[in-house]
Amino acid sequence: MKKRINFLGVLLLILSPMQTYSQEMELADIQEIENRLSKLDSIPLNWFDNYLKSYPNSDYLLGMKYYNISFNGSNEEAKKELTNKIRSNIKLNNGTFVNLALGAIETNNNNVSIAIKYYNKSYLLDTNEINKWIRIELYYNYLQGNLHDGKGVDYLLEAIRIDQDFELALIELANHYILDGSYSAAQKILEDSQFDLLDYKKQFLLGNLQLEVNNIEKAKELFQKSISIYENSDSYIGLGYINQFYESDYVNAKIHYQKAIDVDPADPVSYKRLGVLELDLNNYSSADSLLSKAIEMDNDPDTYRELIHVNILKGNYDKAENLNNNYTHLFGMDHYSDFWEILILLLNERDKVKAQELLNDFYMNYSNKEREWLKNQLNEWGVNIE
Repeated sequence: MKKRINFLGVLLLILSPMQTYSQEMELADIQEIENRLSKLDSIPLNWFDNYLKSYPNSDYLLGMKYYNISFNGSNEEAKKELTNKIRSNIKLNNGTFVNLALGAIETNNNNVSIAIKYYNKSYLLDTNEINKWIRIELYYNYLQGNLHDGKGVDYLLEAIRIDQDFELALIELANHYILDGSYSAAQKILEDSQFDLLDYKKQFLLGNLQLEVNNIEKAKELFQKSISIYENSDSYIGLGYINQFYESDYVNAKIHYQKAIDVDPADPVSYKRLGVLELDLNNYSSADSLLSKAIEMDNDPDTYRELIHVNILKGNYDKAENLNNNYTHLFGMDHYSDFWEILILLLNERDKVKAQELLNDFYMNYSNKEREWLKNQLNEWGVNIE
């Protein structure tokens, strides 16, 4: 049996010189809290309060209490309470877990820049590498484009070094490897790890892995198994994707995408996938509505491009132009945005001279690959410039 190196083992090894929570609390109590938090199980907040009666200045207890509160929506109250705690004991200002909590509170208040400052401070204060949670938060912010330190997946690896059974980090690492095309590395993580509450996620990722290597029937089987464990939007989207792109079964694709929305109405990918399906079926009004809904939830560049496409097909050139301007503002100019600008000018017959100038700029600024792509796109749209 593989030896378990958990959070407590790390604490025992490295915290002896410090007056920290490992000396304030029973180790069994810390382990119980950590195990539940690590597996994403719910934990009653009065657990923390009961412990805090005995250990009122524990960085770990206060930090993890308010870190969890931050996900329940009571952020302003939580911020006020935690700030008062810090004022009454200034040493808490240098606690890695307290700063983690402050970062999470600001994240959920949509104050990203302030949150990043707290997260970075938490990470720098964690000189003994005991806080796995700050590493998962930094990884998510890296994915969202809020961090540009180049570490990325290293944060996950550090979290797993702290707790090799940290399910959330292992799942994210496997997903990273799948997206990176490192299928054998992803499969090894998923097969070697013993997941509990996230087993449905493991089955989904195994299904996604099979989909990437075109083992379609096995992928369907694993998506269905994931849903049988716990109904989740990811697996319904996976089934819908197979229906749509591998089986041309648009009826069941629509059913599965709609089930994904029903299961998790806050998942923008469900709306995007159903919107793209409606686009393929020439249901432009439905596609416009669904893709607009997805954009409201997440500024995804691919969704923006699909929405621009729909509005050009509908003849809504002004809206398409505004969307393209928003796209450029959010993601910068690229060959997609330049193409849409040229196409809108041509189809709208508003300024062919400017379109020609932009076309000339395109040929100067992009490679042969992008130039060929542009020719093909213009041909598909049935437009040309002399």
